[in-house]
Amino acid sequence: MSCKKTHVELPDFIQPFKHHSAAVVEAELDITGNDCPADDSTIRLWRKQFTSNLHQIEGSLRSLWSNEHRRYYPLLCADSLLESIKNKGSGWLTSVTQLLVLAGFGVPTQFAFSP
Repeated sequence: MSCKKTHVELPDFIQPFKHHSAAVVEAELDITGNDCPADDSTIRLWRKQFTSNLHQIEGSLRSLWSNEHRRYYPLLCADSLLESIKNKGSGWLTSVTQLLVLAGFGVPTQFAFSP
């Protein structure tokens, strides 16, 4: 029985719903990129939409943390899980995307469908 859907498995260096590598998108979100093939309006859109989704991403990461540790993440904790992942070095966008997608959360850079 066919589900009439196309299923695509992407390698981890490709960001879902993007035609640029995850490293390029990550470098532009971190404002460390200097050789991005995307135009300026695309880069501004990436940054704007990522910034507008920060609370949702952080909440999703805290939910995953709570499930993993079998206790709630402290609500008043000022430490950002996203920032702690980013501080581990390059590749953070791929790591966060994989965590959220595998857990059934939305893709943090799926901007085409954001309001």
